[in-house]
Amino acid sequence: MQQRDILMKALLDEQEKVRDFEVQSKKIEDPQIQQVFKQIAEDHGYHAKRLQELLGRFQ
Repeated sequence: MQQRDILMKALLDEQEKVRDFEVQSKKIEDPQIQQVFKQIAEDHGYHAKRLQELLGRFQ
């Protein structure tokens, strides 16, 4: 597997985690848990952004 492929897979994984945590945060009624899920989604969004920046080096 090439570096670009590894980065692309990692990016797709992070993007999926963002979506999952955002969707789940909307289904949870407990505000504290909801906030934690939103924060986790943001964290994965940051990771996705960093991976996207790295991918830019290969384009």
